Amino acid sequence: MYLSYYQLDRKPFEITTDPNFLWLGDKHKEALAVLRYALLDNKGFLLLTGDVGTGKTTLINALLNTLGQETIVATILDPGLEKEEFFSFIGKAFQLGQSFSSKGEFIIRFSDFLNRAHDERKKVLLIIDEAQRLNQELLEEIRLLSNIEKQSTKLINIFFVGQIEFNSIILEPQNSALRQRISANYDLKPLSAKETGKYIHHRLKVAGAAKPLFKPAAIREVHRFSNGYPRLTNIICDRALVTGFINESGKIGPKIIKECAGELKLQNQKSRLKKEMRPDTSPPATARPASVTRARSPFIQKVMFTIIILLMATWVAIIASYFYPHYFPFQGLVAPQMDNPASLSGEEDRAESAEPAVAPKNIDSTQTTPVTTPGIGAPENPPGVKPKPVVILNPQVMPDPQMILRIAFDHSNELDTKGVETLDNLSLVLQNHPHLEISVTGYSESQGSQRYNKKMSEFTANIVKGYLVGKGISSQRIETLGAEALHSNSDTAATENQKNLQWVEIQFKNS
Repeated sequence: MYLSYYQLDRKPFEITTDPNFLWLGDKHKEALAVLRYALLDNKGFLLLTGDVGTGKTTLINALLNTLGQETIVATILDPGLEKEEFFSFIGKAFQLGQSFSSKGEFIIRFSDFLNRAHDERKKVLLIIDEAQRLNQELLEEIRLLSNIEKQSTKLINIFFVGQIEFNSIILEPQNSALRQRISANYDLKPLSAKETGKYIHHRLKVAGAAKPLFKPAAIREVHRFSNGYPRLTNIICDRALVTGFINESGKIGPKIIKECAGELKLQNQKSRLKKEMRPDTSPPATARPASVTRARSPFIQKVMFTIIILLMATWVAIIASYFYPHYFPFQGLVAPQMDNPASLSGEEDRAESAEPAVAPKNIDSTQTTPVTTPGIGAPENPPGVKPKPVVILNPQVMPDPQMILRIAFDHSNELDTKGVETLDNLSLVLQNHPHLEISVTGYSESQGSQRYNKKMSEFTANIVKGYLVGKGISSQRIETLGAEALHSNSDTAATENQKNLQWVEIQFKNS
């Protein structure tokens, strides 16, 4: 949504690995040189470790891009396999033919494959990602594969890639034989503050930015938040561009970064605030025995520290699922925080003035109703009549082309339970009818400017689109629109104290 505003050709801070955005810091260049040398020299076992988000996958892809056709590569992304599954996977990855009835049959065929590759002067590389998930039995089987040699020449190179916990696994006594065979290893560290700035400017330049979009002070705040981890850097920078677009900021300053960092840590702050507001029912310190105080204090501190870390990780994952729904499919989404939603009023005035109605008067619940008048959803419930229950779509039946799905956001502008239920049901309908396409129209009502309301309408429609894409629906099947603002009578953007309300309407385009 911010691409045209900042004159960008593509999103610069996607967390997916794109070789066009490849940027290597000094640590990454050193690691690449060490691993490439070990591979070309047939060193056997290679090891790359690093914390989550340090760029291990990016470095692997950079290494593979430097290899030619003389290297045969297979990658195991999830090594949590049984022994038979592991042999079968390697056989398919290296195109050894049909499945194997026994381990001995696999060894014979695999040895023939390695010897043929050696005769053709080709190298064989097996990459095992998430190596910390390997069990002890599979580690031993992998070690035995390296025994296949020819004239003291290693016929296969095995590349372990894992989190820093894998170092502890290798150091265990039962893995001493495997540890001695690792000839090259590198522990990848986060970026420095200076490298973080270069990393941000590089990605913006590749995305088409004609000028710097982040102020130096903002970059320092980014590094303070991410600690140099590229993945966290991408998350907060993308969030900052969205916030800057909504606030119509030409450049991202430190204030926006701090605001985004606070939103990413919001859940943790709320939890601490609730705990601080609880009344203290414990007896005074003077009334408790000193021995009891000493016994409880370390334990409580450990428990609270663990809870805080878990809450922070959960909130970061939720925020990431909003901006990157392809890779973090969650059941709920985070919507922009809009206080004091206003009730929709003035419907009768619009009808009398012959203005086309844009939205229903009551949107306090999610409903699925047929269209009765163009642009108007379900009529209001007569006084004293209970609201109709939510219509549950039958995933096996083609939906009525006249049907409108209305999804309202609650007073905190987040999807309510009915909204999530409706979107889950809609995703099943779209999965069962691959040709079906939908149109999602967002609405926003506030006392702000028309431009502000239009942007928020588009923002709301994209929230619903992101949720459905996270459920596996192709983005090309979903059209998003932002309706014109309602009740907008000001030329300035809405302030925090001005009321607003958001909802969407979904229609089937080709049912």
